[in-house]
Amino acid sequence: MAPKRTILFLVLLIALNLSLEAELKKLLSIGSNQPHYLFMTVTGIVNDEEGNIYVADTGGSFIRKYSPQGNFIKEVGRYGQGPGEFSNSIGPLLYDGQNLYLKDDLNYRIVVLDKELNIKNYIKLRGLRTSLNKIDDFFYLISLKPGEPFQQVEIYNAQGDFVSSFFDERPDFLKGRTFSKEDYAVWMGFSGLVMATNPVSREIAVTFVNPGDKIQIFFYTKEGKFKNKIETNHLIKYKFPEFRLHWPPKHPDKSTHLSIWAMHFMGPQRILLDYWIIRYELNKVTEEKHYLLVIDKSSGKLLHQEELAESFTRPLNVSNDRLWALEIEGDIPKVTLYQLDY
Repeated sequence: MAPKRTILFLVLLIALNLSLEAELKKLLSIGSNQPHYLFMTVTGIVNDEEGNIYVADTGGSFIRKYSPQGNFIKEVGRYGQGPGEFSNSIGPLLYDGQNLYLKDDLNYRIVVLDKELNIKNYIKLRGLRTSLNKIDDFFYLISLKPGEPFQQVEIYNAQGDFVSSFFDERPDFLKGRTFSKEDYAVWMGFSGLVMATNPVSREIAVTFVNPGDKIQIFFYTKEGKFKNKIETNHLIKYKFPEFRLHWPPKHPDKSTHLSIWAMHFMGPQRILLDYWIIRYELNKVTEEKHYLLVIDKSSGKLLHQEELAESFTRPLNVSNDRLWALEIEGDIPKVTLYQLDY
């Protein structure tokens, strides 16, 4: 009887594990070659409480509003520097329950709009900054540390005044090194950051675009005070390829490079990483694998890995188990809402 009970237990265990597999389900897709549904380069997607959808497109210098069913409602914006005009470098797009916030890079400002896409005001920025996040009345942007090829997080108030900066970490492969003027551009390219904020818990997560031997995620309060760090293993055994730190690099016959292109909170206990494995022969890409990694925020344990189709380009907004992504079907860019079911 014991062997039968053991076999039954194993069958039940396998069934349980299969039931816990995650599945990425497509719920809604917007995009066609028709006017008001044709996109160029989407850089921001958000929802309001009624389910209305707002899409920022940097290629077209516009924001559009759609109904919860994906029907076009309104478009604002055109290329330019004046009122109601945007540069061709806009995004991301935020929504805080009252207003929409669009970073307009080349016009050095954050555009504040209401839900009807009326522009309320502009918040001026001091120079180019990457990313845009918001908690309460603080904005968070990524910039270079003065005089160094490393990035930091800057905090601004609602008027656009600089408050403070934080984050003084380095990827493992750059720690303890000194750089020359020749190194500067290369090191700057490999010390980039991605950031996510959780307005409910009022915390910030920061990680490296180019991780070292492990993925490190650092957590901070909304004031920029360090809280804790977690580490996660890569999907493959990996060590940052040292040859990439030299210019010009001497490419080996084969190499692999891992990167994290985006990060999002999935509720209070999970982090979503947009994770890439890129293989090279000399300096030419031979294979790209794209994953969504779901990480336990407390332990760093990998909860799920989802390999994505080639058409899936990147997740642009995540709320609990739902995520908006940009994908390409044929030649048609589409914004698509997915449910990640466990």
